[in-house]
Amino acid sequence: MRATIYNDSGNTVGYVEDKEIKDVLYKTIGYIEGEEIKDKFYNTIAYIKDNKILNCEYGTLGIIDGNMIKDTNYGTLCYFFKDELKDASFKDIGHFENVLNKNQIITVALLIFKIIDLQSESGK
Repeated sequence: MRATIYNDSGNTVGYVEDKEIKDVLYKTIGYIEGEEIKDKFYNTIAYIKDNKILNCEYGTLGIIDGNMIKDTNYGTLCYFFKDELKDASFKDIGHFENVLNKNQIITVALLIFKIIDLQSESGK
C-alpha cells in the first residue's frame, strides 16, 4: 500500500509504502517495523509501546492519549485521525491520501512533520 502525505497547503511532503517512510524526493527517511521506528540506515531510533513514544534507550519522549500525541508534561502536541494531522490549536498540519494505521500515522508525525525531534531527544 502506498499513501501520499500532504502538508496543510496541499503540497506533497512524503510517502508511506508499507513499512517505509519517504520524503518528497522519494528518498527513504525511516521505517516502521511493528513497534520500532528506524532511521534510513535501519537503526532503531524510537519505539511506540504502551501508548508511549520512547527513545532507543526506552526513555519517554511523548505520550499517546487517544488520538493525541502529548509531550512528557502532557501538553498536547498534535491530534491524529485516520487521514489527517492537526496541531495543538486544531489547525491542519497535513493529511494522507490513503488510510494509515496508528503506528504509521505516529511515525509520519515524527519523521515527516517532526512533532518531536527524535535526533536531539535521543542524544544523537
